[in-house]
Amino acid sequence: MGRVFAQESWESAKKSGCRSAYEMIILGAHQAKKVKLDDLNRGERNTVHTLRMFEHKLVDFEDLREDYIKSRQTVQPPQLEESDE
Repeated sequence: MGRVFAQESWESAKKSGCRSAYEMIILGAHQAKKVKLDDLNRGERNTVHTLRMFEHKLVDFEDLREDYIKSRQTVQPPQLEESDE
């Protein structure tokens, strides 16, 4: 059942803008870490909840991709300061 469930999630994620199965795994792990315990049903795991979110197209992959990249960056790009003239 797990394989069928993951396959359905992959098909839905592919239609929503996910580029590869590897990217779905990486972004799914990142999303699963962000899931709050309050969002889960009794006995449900955060990884299963994330796959269901992928399956029901509740995740914007562009935003999730950007959030993942920002979370992995160790150096922040320089910020331009506005001067008061």
